[in-house]
Amino acid sequence: GVTGTKGKTTTTYMIKSILEQAGLKCGLVGTTGNMIGEKRIASNYTTPDPIDLQRDLRQMADEGVQAVIMEVSAHAIDMFRLDGMVFEVGAYTILSQDHLDYFITMQTYFGCKKEFFTRGMVKNAVLNVDEETSADILRDIETPHLTFGIAAAADLFARDIEITEDGVPFDLKLQGMHPPPTNAIAAASCAMVMGISADDIKAGLEKIENVPGRIEMLPTGTPYRVILDYAHAPDALDNILKTCRTFTKGRLIALFGCGGDRDKGKRPIMGRIGGE
Repeated sequence: GVTGTKGKTTTTYMIKSILEQAGLKCGLVGTTGNMIGEKRIASNYTTPDPIDLQRDLRQMADEGVQAVIMEVSAHAIDMFRLDGMVFEVGAYTILSQDHLDYFITMQTYFGCKKEFFTRGMVKNAVLNVDEETSADILRDIETPHLTFGIAAAADLFARDIEITEDGVPFDLKLQGMHPPPTNAIAAASCAMVMGISADDIKAGLEKIENVPGRIEMLPTGTPYRVILDYAHAPDALDNILKTCRTFTKGRLIALFGCGGDRDKGKRPIMGRIGGE
């Protein structure tokens, strides 16, 4: 189970790729729809309502699925959609402003995410220590846990990161062992907790080419590149534009929207970011 404002979809796809590399048949539940292997099942929510979710899990079990990777939304936690379920591993990515039409305050929103780790729903936890709110979770968590990050001291961390228009190579290191990428480290952390080998983790991550709508390179047959990204929060838009700026040779043109009639407070913030 992967929770956080950003990174859930990419991380779940990466975990799926790693576990499939290790020989497991996988199911996926998330924003882009549910999957059994490469077969897609329609879904309306990031984390479906309980009856739909249990029906899909039943179908996955019947078709031989051995591991399910699921995006866990704050709405699902707050609405008790996951009651009765226990996750082998729970991952926490990044928190940023979103869904305040429902949660009203960031503290309430975060508190809901925190409950995923403190309410007995996960057997093991992996936490992004570059995300400052992780310290609050770490203070109260009672389950075994692994930390990951890039800037802060962590159990699993990345070094020699290079951002290019063709990918992000980096070295992954485990504290205490001798010899992207936040989402990739999160995925690797989950896989390590599940006992997946380093070779399968590496090969599984290398197999990932595109996650739908997540820094997705669109073929144009022209000298310029078009990147589709689901940057639905202010810092997500800021990050993707700054990242693209590092390898853009000429003009950087951004077309973005802030869809739906939900959290309207982030719209002027995103407009200002786009302008800057």
